[in-house]
Amino acid sequence: MDFLKKVLKALILVIFGFVLIAVISNAYKDYKAKEAWANMPSLPVVYKLIPSLMGRGDVIIIESRHNRDLPVQLAFKNEDGTKHKIINIVLKPKAKKMIGWLEGWRLEKGDTLMASSKGFKNVAYHHAEKLEKIPPELVCGAFSLIGLPVLCGFQEN
Repeated sequence: MDFLKKVLKALILVIFGFVLIAVISNAYKDYKAKEAWANMPSLPVVYKLIPSLMGRGDVIIIESRHNRDLPVQLAFKNEDGTKHKIINIVLKPKAKKMIGWLEGWRLEKGDTLMASSKGFKNVAYHHAEKLEKIPPELVCGAFSLIGLPVLCGFQEN
């Protein structure tokens, strides 16, 4: 009986050791991902909002400040989350691109936009009277809840 108690204690210690290693490993991975995210450059684009000349809503002008082609994922959602869309674009170096109802999204007050590209920090904006920058981590959760496969968090090059 004494032998079984010792074996059971040893087994419990081994299991506890594996669980502890797994917890520490995950914590380390999270730490490294957050550290990498903190050191990532911001997405090199500038945004400007203008009224649509044709149709309703507004148009967003996205200008690249990068010296290479820049693939960008734009995720849009309306204020109550009932409409959403992902538009993938490639910005040429130092070029501008307009996104509005002709491209598939009529930008209106209350909409949220998140732009992401691998190797750069996400940026997020809320369309009030103008585009207001908001923390991307708030938007990632909102987009994930409605099932949009957006690039959130750390993205490797």
